[in-house]
Amino acid sequence: MQLTPVVSLRSASFGYADRKVVSDVDLDILPGETVALVGANGSGKSTLIKGILRINDHLGGEVDIFGTPLETFTKRYLLGYVPQRHTLSASVAATVTEIVSTGRLPHQGLLARPSRRDRQIVAEALDVVGLADFGRHEVATLSGGQQRRCLIARALAAQPQVLIMDEPTAGVDLANQHLLLDVLRRLVEQGTTLLVVTHEVEPLRPILRRCVTMSAGRVVADALLSPTREPVPAGRLAGDARYEIAGDLPGTHRPDDGRECDDPVGPADPSRRGVPLAPAFPTEPMPRA
Repeated sequence: MQLTPVVSLRSASFGYADRKVVSDVDLDILPGETVALVGANGSGKSTLIKGILRINDHLGGEVDIFGTPLETFTKRYLLGYVPQRHTLSASVAATVTEIVSTGRLPHQGLLARPSRRDRQIVAEALDVVGLADFGRHEVATLSGGQQRRCLIARALAAQPQVLIMDEPTAGVDLANQHLLLDVLRRLVEQGTTLLVVTHEVEPLRPILRRCVTMSAGRVVADALLSPTREPVPAGRLAGDARYEIAGDLPGTHRPDDGRECDDPVGPADPSRRGVPLAPAFPTEPMPRA
């Protein structure tokens, strides 16, 4: 049975005003897939996911979300988003529960008060990320890793089917990286689709099964990831070896000056280019190990 992609891009372009930053992207993400989106700073990773989320401008091509054109897709809560930079201001006094509860707003009517069901979902989201005992704590008192998990809980409270994360391990210590991995593993086991923008594949490699590489605003590679670093048999792709195995991942390092930008920095460096993108995509999701 052919599955409908949760995200489908055909010659898609995104940017700001009339300025294209990401161009001519073809990409399908199927239900249950766990995908890393990698590339050097300025390759367009963040611009791509923000385009899918309609945070920036769709400037060309076709974009379907759950089989519906992006412009007419209304169930935006089905796409959970965890931004790269913390959006939890230390100047605003708010508890962890209050922050996570905002994830329920798309399901509530105007001026509606949280229902018992809303409170239950918020409690479950806090439990999933390991913050069940921190509900009354002010977010300003949390560590960076705990704040990141609070943002994940906020996204989960909306009950998304896809979780999009931008650099979830950036600035997070090793202990919290392990906790984050445990959280995401539980979500994957529950069938959540993951799209993770990252410079650091290794911390999340046990749950990631596919790696899409961007350079200069385009997708240049699409490969399988093996958590054991061993080749994945072609049979794992329903008998169709349309992806090659990712070895050394191109474009995953940061420039020495620590720049953080979304604009293309110039032509792709051939030494960092990956396997050319295959013209077709699998018709079944890649099974998890």
